[in-house]
Amino acid sequence: MKTDNTTNHRLTPRHFLLALIEDINCAMILALPVPAVCVTMTERNDEALLRFYLASWIIFPFIAIVRAFLWKTRYYYQYLLLSVACILSCCGCAWVIGSALFGPVFRNLLTGTCGVLLLLVCYDANAIRRNEIERQKAEEVNDITWSPRSSLLEYPRLPVIILYVIMYILALITNCKAMCDVSFCSAFACLFLSLTYQYIRRRENYLKDKRHISNVPVHRIRAISTLFLATVLIIVLAVAVPSGFARKLRPYQDIRFWEFSLPAEPEEETPYVPYSSIGGMEEFFGDIDGPLPDRREPPLWLNIVSGIFAAAALFLVLQALYRALKRSFLAFRGTRENDDIIVSLEEEKDDIQKILKKMYRREPDTERYRIRRNYKKVIRRHRKDRPLPAEMPEDIEKKAGLYGTPEGQELHNRYEDARYSG
Repeated sequence: MKTDNTTNHRLTPRHFLLALIEDINCAMILALPVPAVCVTMTERNDEALLRFYLASWIIFPFIAIVRAFLWKTRYYYQYLLLSVACILSCCGCAWVIGSALFGPVFRNLLTGTCGVLLLLVCYDANAIRRNEIERQKAEEVNDITWSPRSSLLEYPRLPVIILYVIMYILALITNCKAMCDVSFCSAFACLFLSLTYQYIRRRENYLKDKRHISNVPVHRIRAISTLFLATVLIIVLAVAVPSGFARKLRPYQDIRFWEFSLPAEPEEETPYVPYSSIGGMEEFFGDIDGPLPDRREPPLWLNIVSGIFAAAALFLVLQALYRALKRSFLAFRGTRENDDIIVSLEEEKDDIQKILKKMYRREPDTERYRIRRNYKKVIRRHRKDRPLPAEMPEDIEKKAGLYGTPEGQELHNRYEDARYSG
């Protein structure tokens, strides 16, 4: 039996299917909020509402582009440029489609909605990438305190069906047949996508954990598990089809026009007092004699102190903003090939090296330290490897090829004098 114990870095059909399911799930969730608000409007056109929902799916190809290039971009500014380009392109497409399907009001609403939804997708994808990089780093250092941050839009989950059930009930009590059908289909589609996604994910993780074992029947495991998944999906489909034919039996209600009234309490009658009877404006301001006092200018020293505090506060805010942006750019680095995350460590420096460099910079510029620095420089020039902490000066000079030479003897004597002198 042929085994599959090597890591495949090509884009396999399984990874493509998983990415497609993630994109469809994201578009299904984001296309519902605006219709959910519109079903409660008294002046509502069900046909226009259904067209608006279908037109909102214009974000789907741009979701696929953002998520596909999420791990292709190496630097944060590249991802930001890609996100801005996708948002502007999506708004342009929504404007064209809205002009063909709706009037100016719904066209502008569709354009703004698509732009906001895709901005949310870009922000969520950024958080997903950072979470994956942090997870990889936590696994490398065995950090048991790290906890993942799950995202609703990352992949389909079975609890998401509750959102479609709530939308179905809301459309049912507002007599919106179109959104009832949309919610019904979305709920079963979410069930299909969740079962398929979780099956593929868990199966591949199981096979990945068994890579160190030889003679694992990978193809047989995939074939048998796929058969079981197909059986479950057929059962779900057998339940969904008869339920779709029963759509005429839905008990629609319309609470939009229900009127709720409470018994009115008797109002207390207050006698009307004319304005002239209370003395007018003259009596109201009668206690003020003469003109109002002039406004006093603050002293010069107070303006100077205020300016200094304002400049210091602005400097601290800008410094904090710079550090936050720097952390964001550094935390974004890393690439992923299929399920393996590769974190770039090119510009990360060891903390010990940073401390040593700081100590080296703080050495006083005396004759003693100049001799020691010259000793290190000569050794580095004649020796490629780094001396061990346990090596004595004689051992260091032997490996550098300076031991026994006039140059080496003079260097050794000067270093010993500088090392053990006061």
